[in-house]
Amino acid sequence: ILQDSEDDRGDLAATQPNGVYRATADGTAELVADITKWMIENPTKEIPYDRGKLGETFGMRAGDGFLWVVESNEGQILKVFPDGRIERFVDLSEGHPVPTCMAVGDDGGVFVGNLTDAPYPDGTAVVHRIAPDGAESDAWTGLTMLTGLT
Repeated sequence: ILQDSEDDRGDLAATQPNGVYRATADGTAELVADITKWMIENPTKEIPYDRGKLGETFGMRAGDGFLWVVESNEGQILKVFPDGRIERFVDLSEGHPVPTCMAVGDDGGVFVGNLTDAPYPDGTAVVHRIAPDGAESDAWTGLTMLTGLT
């Protein structure tokens, strides 16, 4: 389960940070990886002007022995492992691109689409190809406000 709550939710319990949870047999949710805490301890290269305290865990996909997580506000792709370990796969924070969607490539890399920062100018969104070694390239350009990718 991926929890993504908006920035300053007063009703968000301190014991339920944004992150990855495991559904248990009794129907409760158990925290596996506290992405909010991890982000505070591991900031990106650029911090956006509209940084949210909780992070923006926008999307999740299954990887090979881990989960891919798109964190949109600071602009990063994370790997979350079953033991709760979190690793940053790539830091896309430069220029505040707001990554929102991803598709896993056949080679173990990912394709990542973005919204861009408001006011979302036509033709400025991009789909990045991130190779397994973290090398970045543009797969598609001239797009606008991406929210899904397959």
